[in-house]
Amino acid sequence: MQGTYIAREARMQQYLEKVRELVRQFQSWKAVQIPREENAEADALANLASVMEITKVENAIVIHLFHSALDQDKDEYGILPEDKKKSQILHQKATRYCLIRGNLYRKMFGGPLEWCVGPSQTEYVMREVREGNYGNHTGGRSLVKTLISAGNYWPKIEEKAENFLAKCDKCQRYANNMHRPAELLHSVISPWLFMKWGMDIVGLLPQAKGKEIVCDNGPQFVGTKITEFFQSWQIKWITSAPYHLVDNAKTSTGETPFSLVYGTETLIPVEIGEPSTRYTHATEESNEEEMPTNLDLLVERREAVLIRMAAQKQMIGQYYNRKANLRYFKIGVFVLKKVFRSTKTANAGKLSPNWEGPYMVRGIAGKGAYELETMDGSILPSNCNVVHLKKYYF
Repeated sequence: MQGTYIAREARMQQYLEKVRELVRQFQSWKAVQIPREENAEADALANLASVMEITKVENAIVIHLFHSALDQDKDEYGILPEDKKKSQILHQKATRYCLIRGNLYRKMFGGPLEWCVGPSQTEYVMREVREGNYGNHTGGRSLVKTLISAGNYWPKIEEKAENFLAKCDKCQRYANNMHRPAELLHSVISPWLFMKWGMDIVGLLPQAKGKEIVCDNGPQFVGTKITEFFQSWQIKWITSAPYHLVDNAKTSTGETPFSLVYGTETLIPVEIGEPSTRYTHATEESNEEEMPTNLDLLVERREAVLIRMAAQKQMIGQYYNRKANLRYFKIGVFVLKKVFRSTKTANAGKLSPNWEGPYMVRGIAGKGAYELETMDGSILPSNCNVVHLKKYYF
């Protein structure tokens, strides 16, 4: 334009002639050379226009690069980072966004331009796609694929879709039961044998002071009658603390409960009806002679049993804790409680929800047990173990 250089190519001569026609419309003008790193937007716009096929002039669309998509990586609007590598990254991002008739679009690898949805519309779009007339409560990955196929896009679309799914009330209530342990195993070891009893449904119990009975939260163990029964027999009543009740069977101690009490194995009726070797060769005199010796050695046998029990429970705890997926809840957090067969509503079929609630955590009883209350403030009569609870998202 100033005559310093000569335009040799035919295309450049056409550009030069067009510029001279525009310059004649100005009273004064000045040509300024712009560095290449500051001319990336115009260069990208020219490359984008060169690959578009326009059949009619009236159908042509003016495309502008959108600047605000770069604001998160800029210190100030319109100013690129001084770092050359960061500047190149911004140029690459900018080439994937464009404005068409005032709407922001993003070029996708697998299809046409995707409309960039605003923050106030993302929840509506996800709800309509997932829960609308044609929705089927799909998972996170499937929901993202459906949104992109429908021509929608926004930053962090996968993360926001996962957060949206976590708050779905129906999906939370009908979710599968969780079988992995949610708390470390707390083994119950008695200082001496028969100090604690794991209770399910048993017969008569001898009266003794300083004893403890551990039972679950079944309806037969909760109520005023069972409370008065334990108080009358001076028995300490513990509920819901253990998740797995273990008895003093021979498999865990190596000895039967009868032999730990009397020092010898019991004689069952079948050994008398069909005489066994022990019954045939035993006499009353030999039995009376061996009993004092067995009772003298009984203390050592009981101590050996306690050591075996502690070692076995330690091994069980190590195996159990390897599979644990720990979950902890704070006071005031809302949770869902697993629906049991005894707590299902009447005439509830197999398609009924697996979780009920929500309940609010009122207190922490310790060792994975929580005190819960309903939404109207009613306190549940028994504590609930963490393995039967999961967090509820609003």
